[in-house]
Amino acid sequence: MDERARLLELFDEAVAGGAARYKVAELIDISERTLKRWRDTDGRVAQDRRPEAEPVEQPHRLTQIEERRLSR
Repeated sequence: MDERARLLELFDEAVAGGAARYKVAELIDISERTLKRWRDTDGRVAQDRRPEAEPVEQPHRLTQIEERRLSR
């Protein structure tokens, strides 16, 4: 079992036992939003899609000239 699945299992177990969702998330130091994102719409553990994500060009990124000026 990978770390994501293990943490979701622990989270679900604690919530089923009556613990508040926000408190469990706080205790395992993962935001409720992240825990929600880790699940598919059917409730199963979602695969990590970051390795397949295309890098996004940041619109306000410094140019090479600006970076050089700042590093002086």
